[in-house]
Amino acid sequence: MKKLFVSVLGLLASMGAVAQPDDLNCYTVIAGKDATVDGSVMMAHNEDDGGEQLLNYYMVPSQSYQKGDVYQLRNGGKESQVSVTNKYLWIELPGMDVADSFLNDKGVAVVSNACPSREDKEDYTDGGILYDLRRLIAERATSAKDAVRLIGRLVDKYGYASSGRSYCVADANEGWIVSIVQGKHWVAVRIPDDMVMVIPNYYVINEVNLTDTVNFMGSPDIIDYAVKRGWYNPKKDGDFNFAKVYSKEDAYNNSRNIDRKWRGLTKLASGDFDSENYEAFPFTVKPKQKVTLNTLMNLLSDHYEGTEIDCVRKSEDGNPHTAYWRTICTNTTQYAVVFQLRKDMPVEIGALAWIAPYHPCTQVFVPWYIGMETLPEGYSRYVSYQEAQEKHFTDTTGYREKYPTHKYWEAVKVADRADKQYSIFIEPIKSKNLMKQYELIKAQPAFEQEMINLLAQDKAKCVQALTDYTQKVLSE
Repeated sequence: MKKLFVSVLGLLASMGAVAQPDDLNCYTVIAGKDATVDGSVMMAHNEDDGGEQLLNYYMVPSQSYQKGDVYQLRNGGKESQVSVTNKYLWIELPGMDVADSFLNDKGVAVVSNACPSREDKEDYTDGGILYDLRRLIAERATSAKDAVRLIGRLVDKYGYASSGRSYCVADANEGWIVSIVQGKHWVAVRIPDDMVMVIPNYYVINEVNLTDTVNFMGSPDIIDYAVKRGWYNPKKDGDFNFAKVYSKEDAYNNSRNIDRKWRGLTKLASGDFDSENYEAFPFTVKPKQKVTLNTLMNLLSDHYEGTEIDCVRKSEDGNPHTAYWRTICTNTTQYAVVFQLRKDMPVEIGALAWIAPYHPCTQVFVPWYIGMETLPEGYSRYVSYQEAQEKHFTDTTGYREKYPTHKYWEAVKVADRADKQYSIFIEPIKSKNLMKQYELIKAQPAFEQEMINLLAQDKAKCVQALTDYTQKVLSE
């Protein structure tokens, strides 16, 4: 059963009277390798951020670094004098602390979702850690589990300098979610191989069993601390539920979060998920059918079409992005990405990011392979990734004026035009995009086999061919 959530705040938001909270953005799905049609681990993510943004792509090569540099905590803190970072694809929104996504050449991908916590005490060392966390994962992590351990060590040592967040990490073998509370508390859970997890912008981890070291990690006092703060009483409250105990209340019971979680569960799994009983939402579900790339791409583009809260139908101007229900594809979605991570082929080809810029409902997801070394022109504001790193927090205004030829504006133009008369324009746009998406996915096996053969013969030619392929797709 689906209850229609309507609130004064939501109604005012639909009329433009109030802004939607910045910490109730983003959406992520992880599908285990036995839950997908091709045996890959898939991780899908919508990155939602308000204001004018500019999406950039950089391929950052491996680099040497010296022991003693800030945040050097790999291998349990015992490092050699000189180490080498991973090469990685950096998907960047300038000026943002927690909006970038990464895929490295070990096949490890990382994204995140804001999850406001109830913690009201700061516990930081050297100012805590925030922006650097995911970049360090990209640079250092050799697996998803390694990424979880790295996150834990960094949070334990420095403290997390934000209310709360869940990092989702995945490789070709497994996916994990790491939920962090402001300060020095965190918990991580492995997604079962045959299951799918959906997270909007609240904590979704329920059970915590740190004695099960295969599937859980976290702060040893995660329960004791909650008892100490008066958030959890084992005698009165029953079994410990991390999400319920640690969430900020207005995030945990927020209708937009509940609706987006409900929509993901109903699209992916069988069963009657009752949003009136949202506390009973499962952490993971078994999909009703094996998950495909199209399954996740369609979900990231969703406006609740065909439901009682269909945002195309309900919005007065025909634009689903202005409906007062918080959709999955929203007016603040800056990019959507589906990571496809496979173990039975070379990582250069087996690990890739399918990326749709701006609103995915109006775009085609294009493959970007980690085997690429140079990237197509026009998709980054700087030629140099070093300049992008140096100016990430300084060159943060006037993007249209300073970078008018950037390819991102083409995607923005299409989406903005569609939004003006969405019900009229969306069908021809979707029809064209669906056909192109179908052809891309259909051609993938043959193209990749060709690349695997070429990689064995001439790596340099394979690397260039991967770039040429993405450039060709982007140009069509």
